[in-house]
Amino acid sequence: MSLLDGSCNRTVRYAADDRRALAESCDTSDHRSGKNRYNFLHPVDLDAARLRDPFLFDLVTSVPFSRLASVRFLGALDYVFVPSPNGAPRNKRHTRHSHSLGVLHLATVFADAVELDERTRRPVLAAALLHDIGHAPFSHTLEPFFEKNFQVNHHKTTLDVVTGERHTDGEIPRILEGHGIDPAEVATILGGERDPTGGFFSGPINFDTIEAILRSCTYLRKPRYVPNPVGVLMAAIERSSEDDQVTVDHFWHLKDIVYKY
Repeated sequence: MSLLDGSCNRTVRYAADDRRALAESCDTSDHRSGKNRYNFLHPVDLDAARLRDPFLFDLVTSVPFSRLASVRFLGALDYVFVPSPNGAPRNKRHTRHSHSLGVLHLATVFADAVELDERTRRPVLAAALLHDIGHAPFSHTLEPFFEKNFQVNHHKTTLDVVTGERHTDGEIPRILEGHGIDPAEVATILGGERDPTGGFFSGPINFDTIEAILRSCTYLRKPRYVPNPVGVLMAAIERSSEDDQVTVDHFWHLKDIVYKY
């Protein structure tokens, strides 16, 4: 932790002293989209989502997706970083549930920004929300065990849950089909066979990676400057100014730190 804290301290000083534009282009409010501050614990207003498109609410309240509220985001590491939760916001353990809602939020911002047509938008949002639905308990921590002993991983299980294949009750495909969405189409996005977002699902800087890396930065014990995922996404979409490039470069630097430490 001390190495990670020190590295992030240096990154923050770099951003504050030499890259003031970063703080202006990627601050703690979703100024580009006119939305409120990004909330890692509750990234989506579910009531608003239900009004906009009920299929998202039906997916969120399904049994397979609700299960993710008990799957820790970093697996066993969550119990190391937050050994004694006491109800304080900073002591809440992150979950694959809140992360998945965050990825949905970024995909929604993207769909609005590039004006995706409704036919394309709904499978994209479904894939964003469901991308981690196959995670087992303790997330990545136990994945090697499941692969070795049962030859399954969360990617394959996710596709099974979405399409209704093998050992699932079929709730997710029933919801999708009930709203006129082809589960197989969602599966092709999740499996990387096609990417209607132009790379924001399968490319190096994508909804999942942006949300996951910046969420991981919030695990630091002392308050740190963490770029807003929406600001990073918009900078990656637009790439129209030096500020956008600085924002994206800073994100890559944070990604290196998170993976290294």
